[in-house]
Amino acid sequence: MLADINLLDRVIGEKKELYLFILQKIAEGFTHQDVGLIVNLNRSRISQIYEANKQLCDELTLNSELAKKAGQLRYAFKKLKKKEPNGSTKDSLDWLQLVINLTKEDKSLIDNSTHYHFDLKQGEKLVAEARRRGIPVPKSLARRFENTRTTE
Repeated sequence: MLADINLLDRVIGEKKELYLFILQKIAEGFTHQDVGLIVNLNRSRISQIYEANKQLCDELTLNSELAKKAGQLRYAFKKLKKKEPNGSTKDSLDWLQLVINLTKEDKSLIDNSTHYHFDLKQGEKLVAEARRRGIPVPKSLARRFENTRTTE
């Protein structure tokens, strides 16, 4: 609640609560037209509110993107840690690749439609990269690639 009060102080305009709501919706990815329909204002008025509060909206957008990324990471870690009897090594490598991509310093996100095909050598490199970054690797997956190193 304190954060909202601080944000309200930074909103430019007479109807601070309404304007903050508008800015939050824009930050979440709604179009100006969609937000206008929600709050019953025309698109040009929404654009004026946005222009007057552009810096705050940019900060809200960044916070929204970080929260989304954190949620994706939590979900990927959950899937990575989950042991399914029918789960394959390839599935675990896919989730591990997602975690690595989400934690890259360049902030690039993986396209969820991309489908990776890993051979044993690539899987070994992926596990090594995850360990280097401090990403926990499930024991079953780590054992799988430790065994391939000793047998090859």
